[in-house]
Amino acid sequence: MNRFVSFIALLLCCAAAVAQSAEAQAGAYLKQHSFEMAQLMQHPAFKKDLKKNALIAVGEVHGNRSSYEVHHQIASRILSQYNLLYLCELDYSITYFINRYFSTGDTTHLDRVFSRFEGTFFYSKEAAQVYKALYEFIWHNKEAKSIHFAGIDVAHIPSIAIDHLRELTAGNGDALLSREGAPLHTLLHLPADSIRYSNQRFMEALRTAADQLNNNSEPYRNALGNLFWDTQYVINNLLKTYDIKTADDEQTDRLRERQNPVYVYDVRRLYVHDSQ
Repeated sequence: MNRFVSFIALLLCCAAAVAQSAEAQAGAYLKQHSFEMAQLMQHPAFKKDLKKNALIAVGEVHGNRSSYEVHHQIASRILSQYNLLYLCELDYSITYFINRYFSTGDTTHLDRVFSRFEGTFFYSKEAAQVYKALYEFIWHNKEAKSIHFAGIDVAHIPSIAIDHLRELTAGNGDALLSREGAPLHTLLHLPADSIRYSNQRFMEALRTAADQLNNNSEPYRNALGNLFWDTQYVINNLLKTYDIKTADDEQTDRLRERQNPVYVYDVRRLYVHDSQ
């Protein structure tokens, strides 16, 4: 028995030593091959054609000034040569308003997003400045290409998603959307202070609207045209976010994987595409 215990202890020590060795090797590799953000613009891999190089940034994404500066430098460099599809860890509705800012230059679209962020881990003044700096870069650089942001996260801030839905349905006089008491009309005309996942009235209206769009979709497709798909996605994303937020840990993992599965892309073929 003592020999068996000693053998297990030896295995554990060996495993710990291997783990420490692997960690030390990884750390040494990163130290040898990494460079500071200040050196980024002068790095050979950054100065050449980006299609022939791969850069990986390692660090905290949210609320970190250096990270936002790296985003700005890399995005500006790409935009000097190529159109850019920027996949973000942000809600789809948030990136809708960011794209509106880039297409119009109207800062109220950006302010609408970041005013709701305040008090959350998404909020920082530097993050808003990155978008403004990229817009200025595109506006003042005649050779700059276009950028489109695609949000792939759950809907952490439901009021932004509701604002998005209001814009998608604005001016549409179809009775399904404009008649008082219609499911979408009810959802989009709730008081601002009730638009939160903990509010029963909001969740009832959301479930009713989702049921209509998913199970009685044809009249909504006719009323909304191509905007139907965006409308349906935003509502379903809200509903799935509620399921995730109210599930236990094991369920949350399964739901997140179903809502936001992990994809592996060839970055050079998908994220960056030639304007020609």
